[in-house]
Amino acid sequence: MIGILVVDSDDDLGKKAKIQGPVVGLENCRLAAYQLLEADPEDPDGNTILKAIKEYGDIEEKNKIIAVITGDSRLGYYAYKRINDSLDMLINKYNMDSVVLVTDGVSDESEIIPLLSSRRIRVLRVVRLSMKQASRIENTYTFVMSKLKDPYYSRLIFGIPGLILFIIAGMIFLNIPTSLILSTIGFVLLMYGFNIPGRIYEIFNITDFRTYNYIIMIGGIIIGIVSATVAYDLYINLINRGEERIYSVFRGVELLVYPIMIFSIAMYILPAVLVDNNIKRINNLRSAIYVIYILFNFMLVINFVTASMFYITFDQVIVYGLLSSLLTSLILNYLNNLKITYIYMLNPVGSRIVDVESKVNIGVVKRLDERGIVAETDYREEIYVPYENVIKASDRVLFVRL
Repeated sequence: MIGILVVDSDDDLGKKAKIQGPVVGLENCRLAAYQLLEADPEDPDGNTILKAIKEYGDIEEKNKIIAVITGDSRLGYYAYKRINDSLDMLINKYNMDSVVLVTDGVSDESEIIPLLSSRRIRVLRVVRLSMKQASRIENTYTFVMSKLKDPYYSRLIFGIPGLILFIIAGMIFLNIPTSLILSTIGFVLLMYGFNIPGRIYEIFNITDFRTYNYIIMIGGIIIGIVSATVAYDLYINLINRGEERIYSVFRGVELLVYPIMIFSIAMYILPAVLVDNNIKRINNLRSAIYVIYILFNFMLVINFVTASMFYITFDQVIVYGLLSSLLTSLILNYLNNLKITYIYMLNPVGSRIVDVESKVNIGVVKRLDERGIVAETDYREEIYVPYENVIKASDRVLFVRL
């Protein structure tokens, strides 16, 4: 089976035309193109779909299928997870073994062709859409302006430099040394470059934000800024008094980190009290236990150096650290068993399993065993989902993280 494929990585089809991908079939693709162009006549994806329809008509093979695969507006991992799922569906359902790829840019080719190659799908041809303009300058100007209107690129081009300039201006106003300015900028770039917030969300099972989460976050940012200012002032005063630099640094870090970690605990405790879903409540409590464990051991290490709150010896640090690890392990084990009990009480056999991030339907629960949930996909394949990956449950639906 030959597939004529269009890949819409940022899901313009879903955002603008409200059409959920993948779109399969000639008439469905034609309707999707018309609706997308009606919603945004300047969107190149609509013209790319029409170009793919023309290619479909030019191919004389009878064993062929045309499809539009959509990603996610968040791009990155989320987009490619949906693209991979759609490719697997087309391959398994239509026995697609070769592809004519229709794109509107070289970036799509470099990103999609490796995905096809990994599945041993032959790329017969790559068709690039070239929009005809009055001149190259006009074409470039239109392309740049359209990208600047995209929230993703506007945040990248204007948001990050704006944040850096704002931080620099604030530090210069406060007469903060250049080394601290550069280290702060480096920290911001590292956070963005390595997607550290996303990794934190994944570790601590943060899947959605409510109003109270935003209130806590804003309060935490304000307290963090104030704490950073006070911590730096304390560091300078201790240095001026002749204290050792390492001691001064630890005292400043101590004053900075404690309020931030307390707010982090509040971000899990408050939802655990307010949500009405037992599984989600247990997940929040587990995350709160992790943060409390980190805070407690951090406090032990800091106080071993500074003795600012109480005096503690190295042997006591080791003993209290081991005891906290044992207690944390027992509590987490109890919460895990409680979570499994709630899942069994729901009797989820026959319920749908949905990936909480991509919102993709994974399959249907077939049975439960001592290790996790066994589900069956639409292609009669069994997949295994550990209980710890279950995020929340609603009416006959289990939301999981894969």
